[in-house]
Amino acid sequence: MRTPVDQFAKALVIVRELPRTRATLLLRLMGAGLTLRRALDDLIALPADAPERILALPHLLKLGILAPTEKDLPMSSKQLLKHTEQLYQQFVHDTEQRGIEQGLTRGRAQGLAP
Repeated sequence: MRTPVDQFAKALVIVRELPRTRATLLLRLMGAGLTLRRALDDLIALPADAPERILALPHLLKLGILAPTEKDLPMSSKQLLKHTEQLYQQFVHDTEQRGIEQGLTRGRAQGLAP
């Protein structure tokens, strides 16, 4: 007799063995060490409006804000902190650019309105 739990598929994912593709990026961000560093590099390389960036960036930034100071971290964590800082700087830049573009668009629309 099948139970309700038996109806669900079961799978084990070994994050470090996932292919380095965009389709696996969000899962690879849950990895550690080299897997995580490569996933962060891949995330940074995506366009600002990529759904993966929009989804993952706020959570990664929160983790960076809550991280201990750099002097307390082992070397691999220092590298993670550096990647998080790069993501934060890119996020700030992209947000500022979108704000400027939206302001210009609204200003033009208001200026052309009768």
